[in-house]
Amino acid sequence: MSGDHRGLSLIVGLCALNAALVTWCAADLHADLRLRQVRAVAESNLQQAEQKWMACHRSEIYTVGTDIYLAETKKSHLTTAQVPEVRRAM
Repeated sequence: MSGDHRGLSLIVGLCALNAALVTWCAADLHADLRLRQVRAVAESNLQQAEQKWMACHRSEIYTVGTDIYLAETKKSHLTTAQVPEVRRAM
C-alpha cells in the first residue's frame, strides 16, 4: 500500500508542476501579445509624429482627430549670431 501512496503522490506532484508550467506559458504568451500591441501603438504614434513634423516643414496640412491644422513655415528675421543657443543645438 505504501508504494501506491508514493505513486499517487508523484502523480499529484507532476500534475501540479504541469499546471504551473501551463500557467507560466499562458502568462508568457499574454505578455508577448501585450508587448506586440504596445510596440504597434508606439510605431503608429511615431509615424504620426513624423508626418506632422514634416507637414510643418513643408507648410502642409495635418490632422489631429477630426481637426485639420494648416502648418506654415516662414523664415525668421533672426540669425544664429543673434541667438547663439540655436547654433549650439545644431
